Amino acid sequence: MFEHRIDATWGECDVAGLVYFPRMLDWCHRALEAMFGALPGGYAHFTGPRRMGIPTVRIEGDFVAPVRYGEQCVLRVSVTRVGRSSVTFEHEIVGAVDGQRRARFTHVVAVCSLDGPVAVEVPADVRAMLAAHEVTRSSP
Repeated sequence: MFEHRIDATWGECDVAGLVYFPRMLDWCHRALEAMFGALPGGYAHFTGPRRMGIPTVRIEGDFVAPVRYGEQCVLRVSVTRVGRSSVTFEHEIVGAVDGQRRARFTHVVAVCSLDGPVAVEVPADVRAMLAAHEVTRSSP
């Protein structure tokens, strides 16, 4: 499992002081970018010189409790499946202080060449990095 901390900022909140729900999906992608930091050059090199991407092909989730302005959260990212050209991630957002779940998402991405875009086989170095975070899929 990979963990990434994030603070709920003013610009991510609605007038009630709660994080606007699409921002949580952005947080999930930011956690993936941080996870890809284990590769040489990180996510910027993966999408830049390597010309590869991980577009979302499916996402589903549950919003369990609100995230409030100023709250720090921990994004827990687990890899539950690595296919030939796709990866399934489980994202869990929990409060950093109370450890209580705020949201959970199942997220499937395709690994593709940005020159197509066309699906490609998960490269060996990416597969190895993902294996470090692979877990057996759990129930919600």
